[in-house]
Amino acid sequence: MIDYTRILVIDSDTRARSRIREIMSAYPYSLEEASDGVEGLQKLIRFQPDLVLAATELPRMDGLHLCRQLRMIPSMQEIPLILMAAEQKDLCTLEGLQSGADDLIAKPVERLDLLARVERQLELWERFARLSSEREGLYLIQEMIHSLYAKETVHDMLFTLVLNVAEIMGVDRCSFVRVYEDRKTGIVEASSDNPALQHLKIDLQRYPEMIEVLNSREMLVIPDVGTEPIMVFVRRYLKETPYRSLVLVPVLAEDESVGTLLLCSARSNTPFTEQEIWFLETLVTAARPVIEHLLRNENNRGDFQVHEEEEVDWAFAGADNTQAMMEEVFRIKGGIDRLKKLREKLHRQNISRLSRK
Repeated sequence: MIDYTRILVIDSDTRARSRIREIMSAYPYSLEEASDGVEGLQKLIRFQPDLVLAATELPRMDGLHLCRQLRMIPSMQEIPLILMAAEQKDLCTLEGLQSGADDLIAKPVERLDLLARVERQLELWERFARLSSEREGLYLIQEMIHSLYAKETVHDMLFTLVLNVAEIMGVDRCSFVRVYEDRKTGIVEASSDNPALQHLKIDLQRYPEMIEVLNSREMLVIPDVGTEPIMVFVRRYLKETPYRSLVLVPVLAEDESVGTLLLCSARSNTPFTEQEIWFLETLVTAARPVIEHLLRNENNRGDFQVHEEEEVDWAFAGADNTQAMMEEVFRIKGGIDRLKKLREKLHRQNISRLSRK
């Protein structure tokens, strides 16, 4: 299924809107139109576009006022906005850039010029949105990891993680499966769709995707189980489940005392996005030392109870991962700052060019 980019075109000129729609029709863009500034502002809220094309001259609310109003809405402060104006309206477009527009284009629009400017702004916006989402994801992961310290048993900890993943990502099922050396039987330790489920045995011969991860020790993403080659021998079993897409992440490598632990997520409707896959992989990296520590303690004592002297060791167990997460936060923050500077640089160049005219 094509993921269409939403573009809102605001122009009182019907022919100009038709021209833009004609140019965009060959590309994966979903267009919404408005004929004046007030209608445009209303559709901004409802349509939630990825980019706005607005004429400077509009009835009821001109493009400059619209631009200022747009930048006052917190959720739309970073959405790219391209102003369209007649070539002789340089002073007007200069004021538009100073009002918060990201770029400008002369009317009537030329096909290649319009496509190039739209593509450039969307690329910058997508990179900025991805980095912002990653930053929010890291903060969310940090909160999830801290919440594990309050759990009294391994099952409580694992169930908390899979439940959080299921709720955040909207998956139908998320579970932890432990596998021992013989690789014939798996043990479902926790599953998001059943709080009471633990120590459930499963036959690994019916789960070739788990065998694949055990052999490769790498994450496995299956967008569609119906077309995945490694699932061919278990297709008859797939009719019993509604799941279409799978992601499996190895949490712990093979170990005599705790075995191999896998995080498995399944979804019945849409495939997992790159951002969701990144989130799962990063979450596992952050949670790994805590999970390993708790599993070893439970195996050694037969129960789980953290003593004061062990809390210090536990904290040190996650120190490397905490440092790695902080480095990732700084990397993402640096990327966001660089993108902001690039957008500001392009902005200043446009203003400088118009000021010299």
